[in-house]
Amino acid sequence: MPKKTKKQKLLAEIHRQKMAEKGLSYNFVKPPSEEPIQDGKTEAGPKITKKENIAVKPQNTALASEYNYLKRDLTKIFLFTFFALFSQGVVYYLVYRP
Repeated sequence: MPKKTKKQKLLAEIHRQKMAEKGLSYNFVKPPSEEPIQDGKTEAGPKITKKENIAVKPQNTALASEYNYLKRDLTKIFLFTFFALFSQGVVYYLVYRP
């Protein structure tokens, strides 16, 4: 995997600061902690390896409000496409009219 550039690191830091301002925090998944398996000769009995692979989501998810621009852009694309097809139809009708 390629190394991150200085620009990417700065952008990531700005993103983390914005998330902290909004009150969002990431709880990263810790690697599994494994305890060694011992013989059954102890008083408490054999120990079993323990794994903690629980993924934790961010506490507050405000993703819907962050993608408002997407709805506007798709609406503009739809309108311009419709206008282009409509104008092509009008031009075709005017040029090839019997």
